[in-house]
Amino acid sequence: MNKVKYAIFTKPHHVEKIVNFLNQHTDIDYVITSDRHEVDAYDYDIGVSYCFPWLIDVDSPEHKDKMFYNYHSAPLPDYKGVHVYERAVKEKIKSWGVSLHVMTDVVDSGEILAKYTFPLKSPPVNTNEIGCIAHYELFQLFKDTVKYLQSKPKNRSEFLDKTMFPSVCPKCNKKIDAADLQYNIDGTERTVFFFPCGHFIKLKLGGKTP
Repeated sequence: MNKVKYAIFTKPHHVEKIVNFLNQHTDIDYVITSDRHEVDAYDYDIGVSYCFPWLIDVDSPEHKDKMFYNYHSAPLPDYKGVHVYERAVKEKIKSWGVSLHVMTDVVDSGEILAKYTFPLKSPPVNTNEIGCIAHYELFQLFKDTVKYLQSKPKNRSEFLDKTMFPSVCPKCNKKIDAADLQYNIDGTERTVFFFPCGHFIKLKLGGKTP
């Protein structure tokens, strides 16, 4: 079996868009599957969980030389697990977010590498509404960041060293944490707000907004 760089684990309805993006916009060597029994079926360096509904034992002996990352359709660390949309509706939230983090043996608890947070025009009326919004934004995060996982970053500092995300506010020189970036869609650009200083700049990130 030939070794590949990435193994991507996801639900069947996400496969087509991921494959189209990777084939058209990257040169990443990958396999993709929705079968939980295939987690150990391939020889790969990096495991990527994109809304994969099954737990992956990242600490098993078979995975000792691999790094695993998860794209989570909610803002971490506040919204972990699988019932986040129900909470969002119940709490009548006015903003939401999506996260990329290092996977550990504790669900949704690894170090956050990047997080997009964004305001909502109104609280979601049901889980389908917030789910549609979250999955749209999660795919933007995937397109903007997946290629930067090739260096197998173990923490946020290593990740930022490889990305286009600014680490310092250009207006006040305060250090910026990738987990604190907030953006709004503005045409083909993203307006990125820095916290806690409150300044913002406009950036064209790696993924294209449909």
